[in-house]
Amino acid sequence: MEFALQVFSSFAVVFAIGLLVLIAAVISVIDLTQTNNTIRRNYPGIGRFQHLLSALGEVFRQPAYGSSGKSA
Repeated sequence: MEFALQVFSSFAVVFAIGLLVLIAAVISVIDLTQTNNTIRRNYPGIGRFQHLLSALGEVFRQPAYGSSGKSA
């Protein structure tokens, strides 16, 4: 019984990794063959998060001190 559980557990891990690799390959093909967004085509990893990173950039550009405008 323990051996069957180990085999099933190993199969589940290999299946999950294979599924993640397949999803990454499909997303890469979609990004490389689309023609609308050049950032997504040239830099697929960063291009997928372009809108999120630009929104977060505004937050990070805010001053670290209070709103009074005086620096320490």
